[in-house]
Amino acid sequence: LEYHKAVGVDHVHVYNVDLHSPEVQDALQTYRDEKFITRHDWSEKASSGYTTHEAHEHAKWAAQTDCALRSRLLYDYALFSDIDEIAVGGKSG
Repeated sequence: LEYHKAVGVDHVHVYNVDLHSPEVQDALQTYRDEKFITRHDWSEKASSGYTTHEAHEHAKWAAQTDCALRSRLLYDYALFSDIDEIAVGGKSG
């Protein structure tokens, strides 16, 4: 998240498909307090079983669709990535 802030990302939506540990929750709270992230709880517990661990790909697709619908008309770009992925821009022309 610090990398994304450094390269100019304005806001991040975090979708929790698996339950985040208390340590991760605490780290994310700092970013929530700064209004840098919006956290969406898509865990099996919060979704009443809709996003099960067995149907992880289905849950990912549903989260990406939700994010795309939330982002339209609000942002110029949307990036769908896992926690261990970063976007690197290039210089054109």
